[in-house]
Amino acid sequence: MRDEQCILIHGFGGTPEELDPLREALENAGYAVVCPLLHGHGGSREDFKRATAANWVMSVQPLVEAALKRGPVHLIGFSMGAMIAAILARKYPVAS
Repeated sequence: MRDEQCILIHGFGGTPEELDPLREALENAGYAVVCPLLHGHGGSREDFKRATAANWVMSVQPLVEAALKRGPVHLIGFSMGAMIAAILARKYPVAS
């Protein structure tokens, strides 16, 4: 397995499962892969309504910080997840 980790970030209203085909391909290529569930997603409608953009970024930020201690990190986002990836890529020295 590579020392590189990929963090896959799903889109607005989505779940990590929407990224399963990509997750499987990356794992088969030897990458460690994490697909977090963004805050407010996967729960009740009220949880979703109360979630904020800051909550969504904070759903991923600790994973980026931890992964960077182990090696290169690649952020991959779908739709809104790409915006979250861009915010975090500006803040942290990710590989891509």
